[in-house]
Amino acid sequence: MPARDRDSTPALSPRNPFLKPPQLLALGLFFVFLTSVKLWISERFATDLPNWDQWDAEGLYLLLPWQQGVLNFTDLFAPHNEHRIALTKLWALLLVEINGQWDARIQMLFNGAIHSLIAVGLWAWLQPLLASRGARLLWVAALLVTFAPPHAWQNNLGGFHSQQYFLLGFSLLGLDRTLRCRQGSPGWFFGIGCLALALFSMASGPAAAAVALVAVLAFNGSPLVSLRRSWPTVLACVIVVAVGIALNVRFAGHDGLRAQSVHDFVLSLWHALQWPVTFFAPFALLTYAPWLALCLNLAFARTPLVADRRAHVLAAAGGWVVLQFLAAAYARGANGAWPASRYFDTHTFGLLVNVAILLTALAHLRSSASAWFSARTLLRGVLAVWCVGVGVGLGLHARRVMTGDLPAVGAWFEASTRNTRLYLGTGDREWMREPEIPYPSADILVERLSHPELTQILPVSVARSLTVVPDTANGFAAERASPATARLVFAPTWGSYGEALAAEDVRKWTSAVIAPPSLGYLKFEVAGDFGSPAASLELWSADGTRQLATVRPSRVPGDAWRAAYVRTPREPFRIVASDRDPNGWIAFSAPTAMATGSYWVWRLAAHAPLLAWISGALLALVLPWAIRPVATSTEVAHT
Repeated sequence: MPARDRDSTPALSPRNPFLKPPQLLALGLFFVFLTSVKLWISERFATDLPNWDQWDAEGLYLLLPWQQGVLNFTDLFAPHNEHRIALTKLWALLLVEINGQWDARIQMLFNGAIHSLIAVGLWAWLQPLLASRGARLLWVAALLVTFAPPHAWQNNLGGFHSQQYFLLGFSLLGLDRTLRCRQGSPGWFFGIGCLALALFSMASGPAAAAVALVAVLAFNGSPLVSLRRSWPTVLACVIVVAVGIALNVRFAGHDGLRAQSVHDFVLSLWHALQWPVTFFAPFALLTYAPWLALCLNLAFARTPLVADRRAHVLAAAGGWVVLQFLAAAYARGANGAWPASRYFDTHTFGLLVNVAILLTALAHLRSSASAWFSARTLLRGVLAVWCVGVGVGLGLHARRVMTGDLPAVGAWFEASTRNTRLYLGTGDREWMREPEIPYPSADILVERLSHPELTQILPVSVARSLTVVPDTANGFAAERASPATARLVFAPTWGSYGEALAAEDVRKWTSAVIAPPSLGYLKFEVAGDFGSPAASLELWSADGTRQLATVRPSRVPGDAWRAAYVRTPREPFRIVASDRDPNGWIAFSAPTAMATGSYWVWRLAAHAPLLAWISGALLALVLPWAIRPVATSTEVAHT
């Protein structure tokens, strides 16, 4: 592109920093909105029970030896299939250590927060290059349609899939800091460190260092001159790539998933480039055309189209996405299959790279007053076609996920949680029914659940109830609820239904003294007329002189079991049930211990829809000020 067709003035001056109060508020609301939406989806369709690979990578080889006191630091780096997921293991161990229970819902919340932080960072990172309000609004819209819907629902609903977010986050940080910071500066060292950490996210971790190496040599003039100037960066990237190759592991169990022929590989790669426009195969030629054009411009043009080092990062980031496609097409390309859902967070980022390139190129092109047809007009047309095609594809994919994938997987999560809870509550092997269990093999899952060190940290949905022994039971009996109330198989229950009550008498049940568990809350299942002032379920001190807490469900349960939560007393206690209503009844179960973190994340998840609506509405109000360009002194003089 000739120099006269390019506006070399940056969109914003360093004297006008981006993070003003409206922008900070908008970024905060954006983070809350995205995290709330992800939590909403996980609460609606997932469960707190770990599933599939978690029982091996986290359960058997991490949490079990940790509980037994034999876990070594090097165990974090042991391979899991083809990967060395040390970051995911350390993340899981940290969350379990802080919380006290192995709760996938907590993992999903914090994984979603990492993903939302990446979106916030991308918004703040690119906005200084976008001079117009329309371009900034389009960038925010692109972030919303790629990060908010559960395109990669396997990551959204899987506590184990933090490795996808670690791979994306550390790779992007490493590319940005390595390519934009002065060699030897703290930022540069931080970038190299991020490239190294990416090695311990997934097997494709070395791709970021490899792309940074190519970008340094290809986008800064002659490769030999670039090598002389940037030899520390080149050396550091070579070392990181070499270490990544040395750490590579081949897992024979997945050989059948690899591309079995060149045809499989090429078709799988084409599908990756084509997505999300699955209905029109030739669109693959356009999807990554902006990235390819930018790479050619930076490598061969005398004058770069975008006079900002972020352009180098965008080119490198697009190359990183393509390398991920190549790796997946080889490792998971059998029969030319479409990519699995868990890879779509990488795919949506690739789409963002391309729209960012189009927007920044458009911002740096001057409009021509003398020509009816100009490069700027052409670029606007390409941007419109690209956005319409990709937008329709993303919309169709999101609809398929919401109406097909999520309801199906939600039903599976519900069935697998129920069967696991019933197995642990009864010991009956018949409840381990494949495939409606959270592991491919019932026999192996039963073996995993035979370790008390694991079962004692399982989440509240499947955890065994506390041992409760009745002390007195006047007017109460075991499993005494209304005929319309389903039998609670996984925990012992007591109730007052059908027990005669003489005038002025009280049905009363008292437990023996219970030692308080270490976890912060107790979960009871209750049924009956708990809205009546004549019925109560309370916790009392061991000597019976002080009332410690009252157990109240949020709604009257009637002929259905409903959960009720109460803080765990800090001293030994008794459970005391009372029913003075001759026409009413109540029933309750032995309580199950629940970690404080699990309780509050559950409460937060229950309010996630409200948080999403509130933060989304506030974001819409703040957005006009958050995307308002600030004129620089150069632009004012130009005007």
